[in-house]
Amino acid sequence: LSLEEVNVETLIREEISQLRSSVDKSLKFEVRVQTESASIQADRALRTGASRNLLINVFEHVADLHPSKRHLSVAIGDANEGLKIAIANGGPPIAKEALIRFFDKFNSTKKGSGGTGLGTSYAKIVVEAHAGIINVQSTESEGTIVRIWLSRHMQMDSSRAVGAD
Repeated sequence: LSLEEVNVETLIREEISQLRSSVDKSLKFEVRVQTESASIQADRALRTGASRNLLINVFEHVADLHPSKRHLSVAIGDANEGLKIAIANGGPPIAKEALIRFFDKFNSTKKGSGGTGLGTSYAKIVVEAHAGIINVQSTESEGTIVRIWLSRHMQMDSSRAVGAD
């Protein structure tokens, strides 16, 4: 990994701007920052794909809803020497069978309409390469929420390289 300082709030806002212009202009976004500093040490892989893949996948679960109900929220805050990020859609829940396989390679919910099923698995690989933790939950009352924890000061460890086995 090649680490440099990354402002997660800026990263998320840039990804949202690109997503809004390329996917759906009616999509509503809310970004709440509950920390004085949203900066971490991160590799380019985190900045160039993981966040976008997660936002797109969480968005796809509300894409078929009425435009007034298409909403994504991102909360960024402090947690245990790191940064916590929660991406939520408030849409219908993901089926339990699909939720169990949410981060599996080649698991796509877009049967027949594109998608390789690699987006969320790639995001998990990148988060874990940053010594982070990622999980997902989906309920009727809250919709789908992807939670990520990333250390603010990751130590260099070549065994954590993205794609290393």
